Amino acid sequence: MKIIEKLQLQTFTFLTEGDLQGAKKVYAGFLNSNSLDQFFEKILNPVMEKIGEMWSNGILSVATEHVASNVAHSLVKIILEERKHKGTNGKIIITTPVGEEHSLGCSVVESYLVNRGFTTFNLSPSTPAESVLNFMRSVSADGVIISITLSDSIPAGQRLTKKIREFNKKIPVFVGGQAFTDGSKAKFDATILDSNQSLVQLPKILKKSKK
Repeated sequence: MKIIEKLQLQTFTFLTEGDLQGAKKVYAGFLNSNSLDQFFEKILNPVMEKIGEMWSNGILSVATEHVASNVAHSLVKIILEERKHKGTNGKIIITTPVGEEHSLGCSVVESYLVNRGFTTFNLSPSTPAESVLNFMRSVSADGVIISITLSDSIPAGQRLTKKIREFNKKIPVFVGGQAFTDGSKAKFDATILDSNQSLVQLPKILKKSKK
């Protein structure tokens, strides 16, 4: 735990100071003896949650939060490019409902699924329902993942899942994200991925839904 806390502190410092190279070194060093999903779940995700909380409480400025988010996005993009290969496990659309501007969760999921052999289409952030449906007409996807970070975006997410269901009753739809960590009881015509399900379980859930 002390090592994890040290790496989280280093990552926090690098992100908030805009040091992409420093963040890359933490990532590379961590993966010498750990897996990608562990990096996301033990290092990057908790640090970004902390940064979000500190911004919400007025401890960090908007500018610092933006710097940290941009560096985190760049890091995830680098990870994605490093591990990109032709996917054979299925095609997954990843998106956020209209009004939801937080797309880091989508990028993390995309990076991990690509590493696990999936072909992904990341439509985030803030995708209008009609745009999602139009894309579904052009791509024969095996599933849709909707990421919701803010609880205020839940109604838009519910409307999006409803329209997807009206368009295609059979396609598996999954909803998850930070908005559900407080035990939200919002109902969706979809499978809700709660905070107790680790990232490593997601490929198994997606493969099972294809059968």
